[in-house]
Amino acid sequence: MSARDSKLIYTLVDRLATKLPHRTGAEVDDVRSDNLVILTQDTLIESSKAHLPVVIDALLPILDDLFRSKAYAGEDTYLRRSEIYLVGLLAACCSASSDFAQSDPNRAQGRRARHAGKQSQSGMDSLSMLSDATTLTQNDSSVRGIRSNTDHDYDPPDQYPEDFGGAGGTLPTLENAQAQRLLDSIIRLFSPLPDDFELPSTWLLDGEVRAYRQTIDYSSFQEIPDTNTRALEEFGRTTAKVVEYLSLSNWSVVFTCFQGKLRLLRSVVPTAVATNGVQERHEDDVNLLAALQIMVYLHLNGRQLSLILQELNGCFLSLRKDAQIAIAVLLPGTVARWMKNNPAEFASLHSSYNKAINGADVLFEMANAITDSQVRRKGVVWPMQTALVLLVPEAFWVAANMRDSRSGQVAKKAAFLEALRKGLSSPRNHQSALFCLIWLCQAATRFSFESESALYSYAVDFQTDVRQGILHFVADNPDDSDVDYDLLVASLAALAQLDLDPIIQVAPRFFDVESPRSLRIGLVGACSVLANQGEDDRFDPLFARIAPFLRRYITSLRSHPSLHSALSQSSTNSPSSSESESLIDYGLTNAVLQLCGARFKTLVEVEDESDETMTDWLADPNRVFIDIMAGEDENLRNRARVVAQQVGSSKALFELRAKRMRSRQIMFEDLWRFSQVSSIPGIVACKS
Repeated sequence: MSARDSKLIYTLVDRLATKLPHRTGAEVDDVRSDNLVILTQDTLIESSKAHLPVVIDALLPILDDLFRSKAYAGEDTYLRRSEIYLVGLLAACCSASSDFAQSDPNRAQGRRARHAGKQSQSGMDSLSMLSDATTLTQNDSSVRGIRSNTDHDYDPPDQYPEDFGGAGGTLPTLENAQAQRLLDSIIRLFSPLPDDFELPSTWLLDGEVRAYRQTIDYSSFQEIPDTNTRALEEFGRTTAKVVEYLSLSNWSVVFTCFQGKLRLLRSVVPTAVATNGVQERHEDDVNLLAALQIMVYLHLNGRQLSLILQELNGCFLSLRKDAQIAIAVLLPGTVARWMKNNPAEFASLHSSYNKAINGADVLFEMANAITDSQVRRKGVVWPMQTALVLLVPEAFWVAANMRDSRSGQVAKKAAFLEALRKGLSSPRNHQSALFCLIWLCQAATRFSFESESALYSYAVDFQTDVRQGILHFVADNPDDSDVDYDLLVASLAALAQLDLDPIIQVAPRFFDVESPRSLRIGLVGACSVLANQGEDDRFDPLFARIAPFLRRYITSLRSHPSLHSALSQSSTNSPSSSESESLIDYGLTNAVLQLCGARFKTLVEVEDESDETMTDWLADPNRVFIDIMAGEDENLRNRARVVAQQVGSSKALFELRAKRMRSRQIMFEDLWRFSQVSSIPGIVACKS
């Protein structure tokens, strides 16, 4: 890169720094809408495609200055806003660089070769050896198998794809010192998990950063009136993208950092106890526990996952209880991300019963050491053990009675799986067991009926237990006040993916008047999850089965005398009060709008030509959505706007109305009204 280009990037960053919130007192959205900022950040993102190291070098000093300012003056709203913007910009630059590397692999390969030469000349031989031992070979070279501590061997695929799935493929590599500096800057944004933290049910729906958003230091966000949950989740996602990029481009640096944090945790000063009985952690202890959370965002292959597990094996029992609990909470996220990023490798792992990821067996046994009689501990350790069992396919062959156990370790894992099924009948462990079994169902959906996976066979065996557990879970909460809707939605979606016919059969009963409202919300929410997955038409029978209910419910909203006030009141009242005649079910309305926005053709699908719900809805299909768009609830307005625009542009709906309504005058009037949908946001803005 020429000195002129480098000087241009530094000049752009200096210009951008003058527009940040801690300099101007502006909101983050105001900064992003500034024309000068837009032009500057677009230029930086474009430059990062070929010159990412220079862009990072220019941005990191600003992040360091913000950190020093917070250390001197304490938490500040505007400093935090500047961090939000800069981390988002770094994530965008990393994404642009990776996209460019994949679109132009020859140029990226040359840059990586030049960087390798620089690294060897700078005396980083040890890190290069570690990188060679832990990353995958490129092009057509094969990968040797991982030798396990047990009698099982797992052979990774002969060749990883040259994309994000193949760590270290064509991504441009940063200088090790620069990568370490960037990683340290991101780690400073993390804060330790609360002592009572458990994986929330939202993790089953996405398995991503949203469930771990508490791992970011959000303490000062409470002072920012314009920052909502969506902004916090965006901040968490952008932070994760940077860590993920570093794990792909500079795995040796990230792994060495992880090793060092684990060693320091073994020697750090123990947690002190204040005179009032409240535990006070040492500052070094806090920073180290926070640094462990990078393992959630790593992009790993099978060999790298094995290295992480082996590092944990070497120190897990010698760590203090709080560090053990933190690892137990974070490890499921690490395994789930590996499964998501490497589906072919996960399928290969379960293709035969005599394979296991190295390190999973030993760590599973160690996890039993922190399991006690407390329900909270089981809620933490059971997901960790479930993640480790997924890495030992032989356990499912034994649990499904398809093979006999050849070792005591496998027998213990099969006994654990049986304990999960028995836990569904225990009031104390019911929710924790249901959480783990649903995750197993989700993992089993990666296989088909024709596959030889024992995981799929075992999931089919216990799916009836899960369905009964869901019904008991709902029956124990008749007023719907304590129902975990995320858990309910995730369970119904997983069961539908595993075996669709039973869900289709029970769907009409979910919409009976006497059925709990939580079942209706859960099923509609599960259909939204299935619709957003973008799969084939496998779930069309389920969508067609619930379509009459959707149209009937939307028609009932149209006839409500005061739709706006009813929705506003129901959103602030308890779920039980929304059953009254004067209020509308806010949760169900939100779920219906979400499903219609994700898959609008559900509304126009007709199984029976004499379906009265279709005739009633076609009389005025867009009125309800336009009325909701004029309401006060922003969430419902946004969802209704998506549906209303699809109503106005749907050719299938237009043809259906032309077939059922012969009056050309009505058709022209409706066409004119639908064309006004795009002007509604402006009307709403003027009203507010």
